[in-house]
Amino acid sequence: MEAATVDKIVALQKQIPEVVTAAGQTFLTHDLHRVMEFDPRPEAFKLSTLTGLRDYLKANVENVALDKVIVHVNDYTSVTVETAYEGETKKRTYVLGVKLDQNLKTFQFGQWMSTDDFILAARTLFHGNGAMDELVKYASLVSVEDGTTLEDNGVSTTMRIKKSVTSGVTNEVTSTGFYTLIPFRTFREIEQIESLFLFRMKIVEGKGAQVALFEADGGSWRLEAVNRIKAWITREVPTVTVIA
Repeated sequence: MEAATVDKIVALQKQIPEVVTAAGQTFLTHDLHRVMEFDPRPEAFKLSTLTGLRDYLKANVENVALDKVIVHVNDYTSVTVETAYEGETKKRTYVLGVKLDQNLKTFQFGQWMSTDDFILAARTLFHGNGAMDELVKYASLVSVEDGTTLEDNGVSTTMRIKKSVTSGVTNEVTSTGFYTLIPFRTFREIEQIESLFLFRMKIVEGKGAQVALFEADGGSWRLEAVNRIKAWITREVPTVTVIA
């Protein structure tokens, strides 16, 4: 065997780590990596409702140490259940994850749509209130074919509705622009968050009247939703720690 080949074999042997024990702990000589005990973790449950989360924790069929469990409200669509640091690896066990059902429809804020689509979405994707009734009534008055015109000052929209083509008589209806509405945006178990929206309308050639709603509360509703989720879980399962 050539000397160069022997040298390579010796070099490779030196790279093979050995197991050594020191101070009651096991290490590999290569880079002194500590050998950790095998610590398998089960795959976490995946749910889509807060009710499922409550039922899991109350039943506790897997004998989870609830006094060491942390329920973390990540945002208005997500909650996780984890254990405290444990074992030699000092890892958390991801016990349960709750993610708002992505198949639940929500209103498309900031997108222009026809008045028919808007009225349908308004009646199915919001809690009804007086402000929404006013908006739906306003949007339903638009008829470009009858000579309806719009004047927009950037905040409010004035709609001039011609009563008849022959008389030329018109009525004026003004939208105030800002409305307090209650859309479905988070887990259905909690009271949905009321917040401010800006309503806009325009006439688009070939499409007719187009309307849109824009969020006008700076996103503060998200924080309120997180707080309400935390309050709901704390009330339903008072034995666990909830952070948000």
